[in-house]
Amino acid sequence: MRRFVLGLALCIALAGSAFASHSVVLSCTASTTLGVTYDFYRSTTSGGPYSQVNVSPMSLCGFTDTIVSNGTTYYYVARSFDSVTLSGNSNQVTAVIPTAPAAPVNLSATVK
Repeated sequence: MRRFVLGLALCIALAGSAFASHSVVLSCTASTTLGVTYDFYRSTTSGGPYSQVNVSPMSLCGFTDTIVSNGTTYYYVARSFDSVTLSGNSNQVTAVIPTAPAAPVNLSATVK
């Protein structure tokens, strides 16, 4: 069984609105075995249970999760598959999605 390390980056992009849209970019060191694919799993509980987040197996060891919610902590693992054997879970990584900023208060207007 091959092990690989899952890395994590949290990206924040403005999508032309007043609210930030968040995504979690997962990357890992690919297996040296030819034909290996990767699946990525997410949970809101450390240690799982995990649900697969990619729709089909990924040929590259990376995935961007674009369906995340503000103020939520997600835990991710990845698994590799060589058409015969599914690996165990990778190390778990954590992504904390920021909450939306508080609305301004005490707005006032002055006419001059």
